[in-house]
Amino acid sequence: MSPNSIHTIMSTSSDPSLFQIARIVRLTIASPALILDVLEGLRSKEIKVAMYCAEALEKISRAKAQLLSGYETEILVNLSVSTWSEVRGPLALIVPRLTLTDALKNNAIKVLFDFLNDESTILRERVYSALAQVSATDVGVMEKMVPLLTSRLALSDQAERIKAKNLLALISASPGSLRRGIQEPVQQ
Repeated sequence: MSPNSIHTIMSTSSDPSLFQIARIVRLTIASPALILDVLEGLRSKEIKVAMYCAEALEKISRAKAQLLSGYETEILVNLSVSTWSEVRGPLALIVPRLTLTDALKNNAIKVLFDFLNDESTILRERVYSALAQVSATDVGVMEKMVPLLTSRLALSDQAERIKAKNLLALISASPGSLRRGIQEPVQQ
């Protein structure tokens, strides 16, 4: 294992923080072959390695989603089998950025909807965001998301209401929503 391998960086670092994640992202974008190390890190038995690799992969997908081309199935398998919400959350955010076959997309959407029942608030928030982004191109998901998010507007937690309102605005701004008559809810 080289000193710049992802596992070495994460497991030997005394401070596996955002700085280390940024380092992994920079190294991987500069040397795309390292994407294999990041993917391998997702399967680590050490939660901090898996978690930081998931966070790095999410940031890589934002900067250069094409680096994930060819690894969609592996990413979705890791999303499905991970038991750590700290890994599931970042991987959920990657789903809308992946180029998926209909079968893989349907499977990913089912997994994401299942995660809405998870006890982790952070995971649920990330999944709601991912599904709202998928809604921009998938009317079936949009039709499921609007009632879910609308029901969240009645929650007592202000942060959850604001997030739901923002996600509904994102969905209502998508071209498909205008054709389907979906509009942002009226403020009460």
